[in-house]
Amino acid sequence: MTGGGAPKMESEPDAFLPLGALIFAILQRNERAGSYLRNATTAQIVPISALERGPILEYLSGKRSNWDGVVTISDVAEKEATAPSEVATAAPTQGDAAERPPTVKHPFVPDAADAEFVRNLRSKYELVLLTRDDALRGSMTAETDDDTPGSRGAGDLLGLRTMIAPRIEAAKKRSNAPNKSSTSSSRAPSSAVNPARKSRAQDPIILLSNSPTALVNMFNVKALLQDGVFISPEEARQQAGGIPELVVTIRAPSSEEPASGNGSVSLSRRILVVDSAEAVNRLGSGAPGSDQDPWTRVICVFTTGQSWQFKSYRWSDPRDLFRNGTLSCLTMVAMGVYVRWTNEAPSAQVKNWNVTHLQVCAYDCLSR
Repeated sequence: MTGGGAPKMESEPDAFLPLGALIFAILQRNERAGSYLRNATTAQIVPISALERGPILEYLSGKRSNWDGVVTISDVAEKEATAPSEVATAAPTQGDAAERPPTVKHPFVPDAADAEFVRNLRSKYELVLLTRDDALRGSMTAETDDDTPGSRGAGDLLGLRTMIAPRIEAAKKRSNAPNKSSTSSSRAPSSAVNPARKSRAQDPIILLSNSPTALVNMFNVKALLQDGVFISPEEARQQAGGIPELVVTIRAPSSEEPASGNGSVSLSRRILVVDSAEAVNRLGSGAPGSDQDPWTRVICVFTTGQSWQFKSYRWSDPRDLFRNGTLSCLTMVAMGVYVRWTNEAPSAQVKNWNVTHLQVCAYDCLSR
């Protein structure tokens, strides 16, 4: 069956539906299109298209007497009878082929004016690049060291060498000349850089809490400890643009230097402030208990009363951290500071911690 003319079973077998597909379609006539396709796929039977399924079922059930896709026996016989005559009519005879004149191929002759125009165009305006070496070499003729005058080698760069020769000679003279400043600067790190690094390695460290609710953070700690002014964390964050410093440097008066005659004190002592245990570890690389261990330089720890703050510390128990004693063969004197509002009740966890309570008045902060 097909929707076209009358095909032959021998030459066009795909145009006909198998008998099993027709029987399966009759058995599944009450199923919907989707269910019918799934069942046909499961049974490995060629399904009938959705457009032809209805007319085929109506024809097979007797609801209609004719359908365009049905090939009758008379149509097949008529086609077999007319096929030989059509082939005989369409086939050309040998006499007709002999009467046709043979095809003669004439050679193409280009126009002389066009050829001359193309030749002038290529010689004046077009640059033919044969290889990559031709593109790099260019069209300038120069004398090489190895070849004869006027000739050019594949890697000739004599023109470039001639152009940059004065610069090369000047660079050689500068490199060979003795430079006192470079000699003195090469010796300077042993006497200047190392003491600076050593001084930084001995600076005391204050460790803050990185809790979002901390009243003292990296934004306002310098104003509090160096200038004695408390600024709210939100206001200090806005003033700094929301980007904190990794290490805050605070200047404090040194105990070794006396005050001047006018009563002013020189702020020569430097204190480093960080807000995480990772930052403390980056300030030194010594083994625990050595002089280069940064945890031995921690002099103060600010806390919000939350125990999770100490999980990444060298001592995860705040009672061990603030007891100011010998711990694990390492002497560490760290002052604990618990900061809270004056109208806020202290946290129950800090009762057993050796910390100093620092109360901040909310009115003073809001009036700024």
